[in-house]
Amino acid sequence: MMKQFYYILLLIVFVSCASTDTNEDIQDEEIQTYSVELSRHDSIKLANFQQIASENKLAEKSIPEIQMLIADWFLGTPYVGGTLDVNEEEQLTVNLQGLDCVTFVENVTAMGLCIKSNEFSNEKYFEKLQTIRYRDGKINGYVSRLHYFTDWLLNNQSKGLISIVSNDFGDVDFNASVSFMSQNPQYYKPLSDSIVLSEIKETEKRISAAKLKMVSEENLENVEDLINDGDIIAIATTIKGIDIAHTGIAKHLNGRLHFIHASSVKGKVVISEKPLSEYLKSIKTDTGVLAARINQQ
Repeated sequence: MMKQFYYILLLIVFVSCASTDTNEDIQDEEIQTYSVELSRHDSIKLANFQQIASENKLAEKSIPEIQMLIADWFLGTPYVGGTLDVNEEEQLTVNLQGLDCVTFVENVTAMGLCIKSNEFSNEKYFEKLQTIRYRDGKINGYVSRLHYFTDWLLNNQSKGLISIVSNDFGDVDFNASVSFMSQNPQYYKPLSDSIVLSEIKETEKRISAAKLKMVSEENLENVEDLINDGDIIAIATTIKGIDIAHTGIAKHLNGRLHFIHASSVKGKVVISEKPLSEYLKSIKTDTGVLAARINQQ
């Protein structure tokens, strides 16, 4: 019984923080200031990273190199779930002291985009993080957060920030079928509002209609070289109501594809001990991967 309860909690954590304007269009519409409460530790960590980025001239490096350097910088950061659900009102939340698999990917991506634009300030970082995390980059209540990772991929592709490259070499159809949140509203406080619950149901219908390609577990080893260091990895699952079970950043080691991820099992951000294809085979509900690449800005 305890194992089942823990398993449900992991699903809740993932779904609660995971999901056609360009980024430039969003910026042109309005000038926004960000009211974000940073802890002392987060302020120090951001300042430390900005110094590292400047001293190592990271802006002169390629996006894959930048992504890998940032992902490696997060190694050892504790795994903490549910960090985006701590406020009564939906607002931009920053927590660099504890990451889950999605907030890890979001922070690596937001920092990478800031560095490549050569504009790494706290304000610019907040802007990129909000753009990545929310539908069309705007906070408009709980439903505007991209809770399901398929939604996250599609919306960020529509913004021009990423390309879902697995569509080019995937060997099987990926048909997202999501319903976990609407079928388990008791786990999500905002869903006690019938209007919000209805909006989530409509979002789930739209996501479930998406047609994508993924690389099957059986074929992954054959196409490892088509996935670059720094690409975003999303692991598909057969768990009912869930589309993506885990996320991370691709990293090749000794000629094989691994990934860096915030692991609930290890309790921190780690590099996978096994190649990604073997990692998938060790979990019976994992079926394949989607891969997305940061567009050169």
